[in-house]
Amino acid sequence: MKTMILLDHLGFSEQNYDIIKDVNEFVVDSIDEISIVVNDVSSKIIEVNTAVNNVAEIGCYQDGLLMCTNLINADHILSVNTSSRKVLYLWDVDWLHNTFNFEWVYDVLTNDKLDIIVRSEEHKRALKMLCGKEPLGVLQNFKLELLWNLLE
Repeated sequence: MKTMILLDHLGFSEQNYDIIKDVNEFVVDSIDEISIVVNDVSSKIIEVNTAVNNVAEIGCYQDGLLMCTNLINADHILSVNTSSRKVLYLWDVDWLHNTFNFEWVYDVLTNDKLDIIVRSEEHKRALKMLCGKEPLGVLQNFKLELLWNLLE
């Protein structure tokens, strides 16, 4: 499935390592178009074996899956008018660790154009308690193929 993943940066984090590692393993034997876009160009935690572009590319991305991992990037992908399916793979419950405007968080998470997949039952419970939204599923370890299966 044609997929574009929006990350904050390619630098040192568990999230980046897991996602880039899975993408690298996947693209070896696949003809699916997978790309990564970033908000901030930085040193890479590991080599990336697929296209890496600037965040501005999300506005041109059509007919695929446009995915992100946090609230701020979810707001970015919701702001572009494309035919892509928009998915938040909720890596962490950002609203518990940072100060956000409640209405903004609620509006992003309950947007009908955004599908949400969470990393754990605890994330699912936090999402449900905050805004009453049920995620499409729980996917503890990032794997593109498993994520796509949840979206079918």
